[in-house]
Amino acid sequence: MKFSKLQGMMCHKTSLSMAIFVVLISGICLADQRQSYQEFKQTALSSFEDQFSRLQKSHKDDGVLVSFSQRLELVDTVAQLLVESFESTRSDSLNSLLGDIVSISDSALKKPSQIGIMRAPDILSEYSSRFDTTISFSSLSKNEMIFLRKYYDTFAKMAGKYIAQRGRTVFAIDKTFGNNILELCLIMPFLHIPDEKWSQEDIGVLPAWMKTQSNLTVLELFSLHVRRPFTAYQISLSSGKGSQKRGVPQAYSDYLLSAAESRIKHRDFHAGLHCIRIGIKQAEASKKNETAIELRYRISDTLARIGHPGLAAKEILQLMKRYPTCSSWGRAAMFRIKYLYEAGDFNSIVNEAPEYREDKRCQNDLAQILYMSWVTHRRLNQADIASKLADQFLEKFPTHSLGADIHFASAMTAMASGDYEETSRLLEIIEYKYPKSRIQKKVKRIRERLSKMSSKDR
Repeated sequence: MKFSKLQGMMCHKTSLSMAIFVVLISGICLADQRQSYQEFKQTALSSFEDQFSRLQKSHKDDGVLVSFSQRLELVDTVAQLLVESFESTRSDSLNSLLGDIVSISDSALKKPSQIGIMRAPDILSEYSSRFDTTISFSSLSKNEMIFLRKYYDTFAKMAGKYIAQRGRTVFAIDKTFGNNILELCLIMPFLHIPDEKWSQEDIGVLPAWMKTQSNLTVLELFSLHVRRPFTAYQISLSSGKGSQKRGVPQAYSDYLLSAAESRIKHRDFHAGLHCIRIGIKQAEASKKNETAIELRYRISDTLARIGHPGLAAKEILQLMKRYPTCSSWGRAAMFRIKYLYEAGDFNSIVNEAPEYREDKRCQNDLAQILYMSWVTHRRLNQADIASKLADQFLEKFPTHSLGADIHFASAMTAMASGDYEETSRLLEIIEYKYPKSRIQKKVKRIRERLSKMSSKDR
């Protein structure tokens, strides 16, 4: 009894302590959030307001000021959307935590908020194009343009700073939504700073709580996911991950390749492909054609592997047109046919393959091109053309392993027509002439079956 009573007192004390802890956390959060967005904005822009009001009055009929004001309203709209998402998450987290500690049974307390938290990539996707629209200040004086640009820059940074402060309070309560909270805090700067202009200075102005090693890793991966590889690169340098031996910073081109491989490995294919495309632009701008060619092969291979062989074939065709004198042009032609076959575009193969078979640039890859041409015409039930291509292949490449497939197809045709003697002869050729062929086990099984059939007939 004494033990039970003591245990109950300890549980009650623990629950009370935890409840007090949650109340304290709530108090801290509310204190941090006491200043509303409007109040925060007024404080940050107070030194600009008189001049801005005069400018509005003097240009009240000017469409430029209307467009400018609409852009400011758009910033407010996104800020409010983020604040609502944070507040919803904060409420749900606190209710859940209190319920776990003091066993609150009130269903209304535990009911999730109706607003919910939006994902950062969705917000970027919805609003990025609207922020990309350029506002022309041609009707204003030089000093007026300078003022408005400074005003907007301050306005945008103010919104970003406020969002980061609000995000921190939610992040401190519940790490369940931690990654998404961090990502949402980058929305404002991402909407205003293009990827190619992101710098160490932009990372420097982020609040300290966002720049821990683990949080920077989250921000780097998020930047890659939303196709901001240069931003991700800058973050990697800031976190120390982008340093090579002896403290030498990793080159952006090297980072792009490693990031692409990592994203593709983790099945974030679109982010990986974007990194490769940026790498291609850099390589071609630097006249590094061999690097650009290999990267174009990498894009084609990735597209084919994720189920887009038609797109892979188009990428290879671009390579062939852009680099007609490259040493691997024949290899590209071979892959072009391969991807077209996988896409079911047999007519394109019929039209293109004859030219490749006669092109001297394709001599090193002629065996594969002939083989795939043969397969295509068989698929189209064009037996006469397929037979000629088979003869041509076997004459030019008598020991090539793909010859086993051609002999096997002929053997199956003979067996279907009841010519078991011819079937056996062709299978015997495969067994002894192509010992490393992938179809050897199948060939041996069929030969054994034919041998048993022959024994019964005797």
